[in-house]
Amino acid sequence: MHHCVFTALAILLMATSLSAQAPDGVINGPEWNFGFLPQKAEVNHSFILHNKGDAPLTVTKIKIGCSCTKIGEIDNPIDPGDSVAIDITFKSGRYKHRIKKTTIIYTDDPNTAPWDLVIRAEVVKRDESMGAVEVSPRRLAHDKNTLSASHAPDTLIFTNRGDEDLKLILVEPEGSIYSSIDLPPTLKPGESGPVVVAWIKERTGDAYQGAVITFAAVGKDTTRVSVPVEID
Repeated sequence: MHHCVFTALAILLMATSLSAQAPDGVINGPEWNFGFLPQKAEVNHSFILHNKGDAPLTVTKIKIGCSCTKIGEIDNPIDPGDSVAIDITFKSGRYKHRIKKTTIIYTDDPNTAPWDLVIRAEVVKRDESMGAVEVSPRRLAHDKNTLSASHAPDTLIFTNRGDEDLKLILVEPEGSIYSSIDLPPTLKPGESGPVVVAWIKERTGDAYQGAVITFAAVGKDTTRVSVPVEID
C-alpha cells in the first residue's frame, strides 16, 4: 500500500515538474519608428526575441500585413537563455506621409499572446519638408565592391530649419553597420553641421543592403530622420 502511494506521489511530482517547464518569450521594444524616410528606400530593423524560459521556444507562424514588408529566416527552436533576431525589411516605394505596418509573430509560448511588431515612418518626396531638421543627402548609395573601411567616410549635412536649438542623437538599434559616427554639437536655428560616418572593415557591400542609420533631433519636440544605405 505504501509502495503504491509513493509511486503515485513520485509520478505526480514528475508531472508537476515537467508541466512547470515552458518557454517564456520576451521582445523588448516591439515598435520601431524610422521617422522621416525618402520614397523608394529599402530599410531594415531587427527586433530581438529572447527566450527567458526553461524550455525551447518556437516561432510557429508569422502574419505579414503588407507586401511592402518581408521577414528574414528565423532559426527555430530558440533554446532557453538564447535569443534570435527577427529582421523586418520595409520598402517605402511611393508611399506618402505617415505609415504604420504591423507584423504578427506567433509562438508556442503558452502564457504569451502573439506579438504585434510595429514599424512606423513619415515618407517624403525629394523636395518635401522634414520639419525642423533637414539632412543631405537623404540616402547613402554605394557600389557593393567599394564600400569598406578603406572607403572614405561619408558626410551627411544636417541643417536646423526650426527656431530653437537642436541636439542630434544617434538612435542606436541592436547591432550597427558602421565603425564610428561623429556628431556635431548643438545646432542653432539656421545652422548646419556635418555627421561623419565611417564603415566597418569586416563587412561586404551586400551586408549593408536594407541598412539604415536613424537620428533624433531633440528640441522642444523630437524629430526622427532615417538615412537608408543603398547598395547597387
